[in-house]
Formats: sequence, C-alpha cells, structure tokens
Amino acid sequence: MRAHRIAIILALVLVGSIATRAHAQPAAAPAAPEPPPVLKFLTKWFQIREAFDGGKGESTAAAIGLVAPGKDSPTYWLVDAGVRLTPQNLKLNTRGDFELFYFPTVEWHHMSAEPLQKQDNTNKAGPAFNTELWFPPITDLKLRTYVTGKGSLQRNFIKDTTENSATFLLGMCAEAVVPTGAGWENGVRPCAELTYNGTRRFHYYPYVGFEHYGKLALTGSGTTIAPAFDGSLLLVRVQADAFPFNVAKLPRDISGWVLNIDYTYRHALDDVPTLDSRDLNALKFSTTYFFVKGQVAGVGIDLAVGRMPEVNFVSQRRAVLAFRIKTKS
Repeated sequence: MRAHRIAIILALVLVGSIATRAHAQPAAAPAAPEPPPVLKFLTKWFQIREAFDGGKGESTAAAIGLVAPGKDSPTYWLVDAGVRLTPQNLKLNTRGDFELFYFPTVEWHHMSAEPLQKQDNTNKAGPAFNTELWFPPITDLKLRTYVTGKGSLQRNFIKDTTENSATFLLGMCAEAVVPTGAGWENGVRPCAELTYNGTRRFHYYPYVGFEHYGKLALTGSGTTIAPAFDGSLLLVRVQADAFPFNVAKLPRDISGWVLNIDYTYRHALDDVPTLDSRDLNALKFSTTYFFVKGQVAGVGIDLAVGRMPEVNFVSQRRAVLAFRIKTKS
C-alpha cells in the first residue's frame, strides 16, 4: 500500500513538472500580418515623394497636413507631393536588349503665404511623362544608344498661368559589363555601370538633343528673382558617377566616396531678351562620403556654376556643405 502511494505521488510530481515546463516555454511569435491588398498594390505600382524634378525632392517624403503658423498667418492645409508610376520596362525583342522604360508622374504643391518665412501663396499642379528607349548594342563597339523624352505641364491656379517644358535627347554609352541587381534603381537599366573585378566603379551618360522651356518668372515676397524664359535650345550633356574605392557588387550596398559630375552646354535657337548670350554653360560637381551602405547617410559638398533651367538660366554660383540622409528605395 505504501509503495502504491509513493508511485501515485511520483506520478503527480512528474505530470506537474511536465505541465510547468510546457507552460514556461515562450509561445512562438505570431507571423507578421500580410499588408492589406490595397497597400500591396500601391507600393508595387506607385512611388510617392515630395517631387520628381530631378532634384533633392526625389529623396524627400511627401507632406500632406495642416499648418498652424501662429502670428500673421491663418491655419492652412498643406500638400507638397508627387506620385509616379513605378518605372516600367517593356521588352521589344526576344533578346531583351531593345527596351522601353516609361513612367508618368503627377505633382501638387499647395501652401499659403507666411510673411515670417518669406513664403508666398502657392497652388500648382500638373502631369509629366518620361520615356527612355534603348536600342540593341552595337556589338563590335560595345555601345548602347538610347532616346529619352520628357514632357510636363504645370498649372498655377493663383496666377492663372501654365508652365510647360519638353525634352528630347539622344545618348550613347558603353555596354554594361555585369548588369547586376534588379529594379529601376538597382542597376537593371542598360549602361548603368562599368565594373572592375565585378564591382561598380564608374558609369556615365552623354546626351545630345533638343529642349523647350516655357517658364514663368521666379518671384519671392513680391520681387522678381529671375525673369520668365520661353525658348528652344540645343543641348550637349555628360553625366557621370565614380565610385573609386567601391568593393560592393550590388549598387544597394555601395558606401564610401562617391563623385558626381554633370556638365551641360546649351545653345539657344532664338534670341531671348532675358539672355545676354545664346551659349549657356552649366557645371555641377559633388563629392560625398557615405558611411552607411546603400548611400543612406553621408557628408558631402556640392558646387554648381553656370546657367540652369531651374533658375530660368540666370547665372549663379552655389556651394553647399551638407549631411545627406535618405530612405532606401
């Protein structure tokens, strides 16, 4: 009888021990919930930024909300945003080396005047359409030729005026050695890179072509900063990026020194009263040290000299020392 009681006690202790262990084990982490289908669709097919103007706005998040300036200005709603279709790649032959890239964009910029910030009323919106047509490589010369086009309209609802611009360019560059990566910003575009020992070191884009701009005067606090420009131009342009010490094989892993240069020569086809010369030169140069891979964060210097369409071809000299940070695409 005593042995029977001891057996029962040991059995209960064993069962309790097993139950305690089972209870003490942490529960498996629940699987991350799938994003809603609408969100998956939007992030796959669209990109949202502050602007798609080729400048810093392309790496800045859009802003939509209310602004309470305080003194001298009423509360107002703000829209500073651009949306573009994720750039698409359409293969036009079976080898996949005759291809068309395209993406439309639309932007809206709305804000009220803030005297303390020297900010004028703004309410502008409009669409743009960008294309790049790449031809098969000239095999013996290892060259790729391409045609780019861009057209845009921007309506100023306050001044009841419209700006327009159109660009048509023919370019050529060396055929990429190792087209690694995937996606518009990860090296899938032709000629996106020239490599050394499998790592990106240099890539460049020379262009020749035609541009037309119909741009309104730039004003600030009621003062004209740059007069209006309406004219057509011939263009020769070379853009290049160098990664002298890069050892990463994928562009998204690049860090360290990055050098950028952009030289443009334009010749005005018509006499434009606001220009003192038909020959317009512009040079942009930047050097940046990125200490986070993917060119996410770094410190750099930008220099810009000459006449550029962003400021209606008014001559300028500009230098910027800046800390750079952007989210990964």
